[in-house]
Amino acid sequence: MVLEKVSQEEFWQMNQEEMFERLKETYQKQKLGKVGRYFSRLSSAFLLLLFVFFGEDIFVQVIAGIGAIYEIYRLIKPHGEDEEQYKEFKIVSNLVQEYKNKILNTSEEKPRKTKFIYNLMSSCLYKSGNHKISKTMAYIPVINVIMDEMTPYTSLRYGVLLKGKSFLEAELDRIKKK
Repeated sequence: MVLEKVSQEEFWQMNQEEMFERLKETYQKQKLGKVGRYFSRLSSAFLLLLFVFFGEDIFVQVIAGIGAIYEIYRLIKPHGEDEEQYKEFKIVSNLVQEYKNKILNTSEEKPRKTKFIYNLMSSCLYKSGNHKISKTMAYIPVINVIMDEMTPYTSLRYGVLLKGKSFLEAELDRIKKK
């Protein structure tokens, strides 16, 4: 199921739990399935171990060894970064709820800022179909150590999420100071 982009009215009607669940679901949909994850990590670890044992240069062997250990770690603990992401999702959903309670539909509301928040957050709330290349790259051994299926999410969407978080914090601080 592909999550559809929500309209601005639907976005502001979401409660805190709905937003948190939607952020979590979008994040999880970006990941590879269980079989894909095992294939990707095991093939990469196997190829890197070949470099460790049969590489001619000690530098290549050390780098391949570090990469193999990292791939095995990601195979054993696939959800290592999830808790950190979920904590950020909770903070952002709390800030959006606080913004809705204190600023939305009051004299303090500025339509441009409200639309800006919607534009920032809506990109994190739906799954775009343009991540097929990154999911394909996740299956290529050795390359997937550097760029896996979560790279577009962590580099683009996570940055947008942090920008939205800091913007919401600044707006709420501005209102508290008045």
